[in-house]
Parts: sequence; structure tokens; C-alpha cells
Amino acid sequence: MAVDRRLETILRTTLGDSFKTYVLSPQIHQRPTSHADIYHMILVKPNPNSCRANSAHFALKVFKHANDSSDAAYEERHDPGRLWSRESRVLSWINRKVRFSTSVGVRKPYLVPQFHGASLDHFALTTSFISGEVLANLLSRVPETSETPNQRDIFEGHFIRGIKDVAKFDGLINAEENRMDAPDIFNKEATQHQVRENRALKCNLIRLYYAFHSDAFHLDHFGLEFDTQEVLNQLRAEQISLDSRISELQQLSKRLHVPVRYQHNDCNGQNMIVTGKAPYSNRFVDLENFGPASSVSDISSYCIVLTSGGNNHIFRSENFPHYRHVYHSYEHAWRNMDLDLVKRLDSYVNGQFGEVVGQIMTEREYADLTAGFFADAISKTVKLAAAGVRFGSSNTPVTSRNTFDVSTSRTDVEELFRAVNSMSGLINTCTDPTGVRDYFYTLGKTLNDIGYNVPSGVLVEIRSGISIGNNVMGQIPTFKRAD
Repeated sequence: MAVDRRLETILRTTLGDSFKTYVLSPQIHQRPTSHADIYHMILVKPNPNSCRANSAHFALKVFKHANDSSDAAYEERHDPGRLWSRESRVLSWINRKVRFSTSVGVRKPYLVPQFHGASLDHFALTTSFISGEVLANLLSRVPETSETPNQRDIFEGHFIRGIKDVAKFDGLINAEENRMDAPDIFNKEATQHQVRENRALKCNLIRLYYAFHSDAFHLDHFGLEFDTQEVLNQLRAEQISLDSRISELQQLSKRLHVPVRYQHNDCNGQNMIVTGKAPYSNRFVDLENFGPASSVSDISSYCIVLTSGGNNHIFRSENFPHYRHVYHSYEHAWRNMDLDLVKRLDSYVNGQFGEVVGQIMTEREYADLTAGFFADAISKTVKLAAAGVRFGSSNTPVTSRNTFDVSTSRTDVEELFRAVNSMSGLINTCTDPTGVRDYFYTLGKTLNDIGYNVPSGVLVEIRSGISIGNNVMGQIPTFKRAD
């Protein structure tokens, strides 16, 4: 097999003078994504005195333009230059600053792959290759619904391990001694990021309206023919202004009072690699969307799509309160660099995590974080449904293009809103109960105008607060701190 000289040139550009005496193995494995091509490449240094040669494994990531020219806002958000710049800086910062002393004088990087370098000319970056399995794939092979207790235990073990690692990632990148060293550009870009997110949301809603009302639009012999302007004309005829709706939702989201912290912002099981090397069993990849966001953005997205476990497993499970309590306990411990607490947490089970949550936050803070969790989960569900439509082949029926299709999304969104409706008592303890209710009511009305089918009665009850009970939350912690 011949060596790919183009890829070798790009790889060596990112590595600089490192590994100059190594030669490239012709065995190259490619994994394409919507916005980048990722290559597993191996450099080998022959050893004449041994039958074994030294080798170094790398992941070369080459960013490319989005393959959907019909969505200008989507292309802007996924501009290869912007994504390359963001991920290069994030990886460099985390490798240099976000570390933890495991013993005196020893500082080891973890959480993400080791960063080796980047090339502006090729919009490429290189990290160490992580040998392991994608967490979502691993969990999908071990169905949570298995009738075999051992299989369920295996699923639960991997799932909880992932939650602890998400908490560790979020805690350490927000620890004061690390955060104060963070590049200020992350914060300067926050406003631009919000503008791009709003444009992307509009883009997604247009896509979903088209998918839900495909019979009303022109088709060609290849299947669905997407035309943004045609959709906007139809929305205008129905007196639906997406710009005003999105602006209103952005203002209402501030009334959720969820703290803003650094987040991975695409923290799902597809972007976590299980290495099997305890105690740091998961590495986080695809950090191009890293930045300031809702402090529950990552945990609300965690394993939101599982082939066998179903969507939103973390919320649908009877262990939902326990999962959240585990996350908040570990995130607090790592963010405060409290190793003693981390060690104690490692021996805790079930209700003990609820006791920790009751000590580290107030009931009002807990309620605000819970509302934020569901707001972020709904947003992510809608985004994934739009992606399923966007990247499906044009001659495939829209409801079968992706495991996370529009039909599934309808069911998931309705279930999430019903969950919000069931925790009326908890919403009453939020910092701004009226603001929370108005947010979910407005969000539900907007999604229904697009084509979702959240029952109007559910939205009315959410806004009025007439529904009672905290069914979805199970046992609420006993809080020791006063609001």
C-alpha cells in the first residue's frame, strides 16, 4: 500500500520537527464527520537492533466546509477556520493548564487527548490517538433493558462512570486556579457565539418546519427539495416570525437563572472515548464548540441518543435523580479541588449523593438547575432532529433518515414537556417561577407552530402551575443551606 503523501505533509506540518526520524505507515484509517475528516495515522521508527519498531499513533483532524450549502447560518457556525481555531486553542489550554497533581512534583494531562500541534494552512490539528471505544457504541451493545442482571449492571457501571467523568471535566475546567488562566478570548467570543446559536436555531426550525410539512412543498424526482425562502414565505403567510420568537426565548432564558460556566457544549456519548485505563476512563474529543454556556448543558446532553437504550436515557431512567445528584456532587468536588470529598464520593451509594447535594446547594439553586436541565435537553433534542433531516439522503423518507428522526423527536419533546409539567412544586421554588413557566410555555408554543405536538393542555398547566407533584424528580434532597 502506498503512503499518502498529502496526508503525511499535513501531519508533519502540525508536528513540526518532532518525529522527524519516523516514517509514515501506509495503514491509515479515516472517519469522516459532517465538518471534518479524522485520520488514524502511525509513524514508525525502525530499530535495526530489534525486531520491534517504536511507533507513535496520532489522530489528524482536517476541518472541511459543511456539506449543506443550502443553510448559510449552518455553514457560518461550522466554518472550518473558526472550528479549527477554537479547538486548537481549547486543546492547547487544557493540555497546559487543566491538570491535577497526582503526587508531589508529578502533573499529568488528562480529560482530552494530548495536543501535538496545528496547521493554519490546512485547517488541521493533531492529537494523540486514543485507543478505545466510543461510549455511546459501548452502551448500545449492552441494552439497559436486558433481562440479564449482569448485563444491566455492566450498562449501569459504564453509564455512571461516564457521568462522573463529565462532572470531572466540567469541574476541573471551571476550577478557579484553572479558569483564571483561561484565554480571555473564550469570553470575548460569547456574544458572537450567541448570535451564531440564534441563527443556527432559526435554521433548525426552518428545517423542521419543512420536514413536518413536506407535503406542502415542491418535490422533484430525487425526493424532498429544500428551499429556505419557500419555507419562510409559508411561515410569513401563517404570521409566524421566527426572529421575534427566538429573541423572546433568549430574553426569557435569562429568567431561568442557571449559572454560566465553561462547557464542552457537545457532550454526548459519541464524543467520549472509553480507554479502560482507570481512574481516567474517558477522554473527551470534538471540542470545537467549547465555551461559556448553561452549567447543565453537558449533563443534559450526556448520552442523549443511544441506539438500544433509547433517547434521553438519563431522564427516562428511574435513576434520574440519582444520576443528577452524582453529577452535581462530583462537579462540586472537582471545581473546588476537594480531593477528600472526591475520595468519599467514590465510596458513596444511592441516597448518599442526595445528602451531599442538600449540603452544597440551596433548594432554589437545585430548582433552577433542574429547570435548566430540561430547557437544555429540549434544545438539544430539537437540534439533533434537525441534523437528522439535514444529513439524510434526499431520496430517503424524512422520518427514516436517522435514528433521531422528526417522528422520534416529537415523542421525545412531548415527554420532556410532560416531565416539566409534573414538577410544578419544584418550579415554585425557582428564583423566578413565573419566568420559568413563561419560558417553557413560549418554547412549547413555538415548537408546536413548527410542527411538534405538545398538548396545549400541558402548556396551559405549565404556565398556570395548576399541575401538582414532583413525580419526575422522585425524592428531593433535604437542603441544609438557606436560600
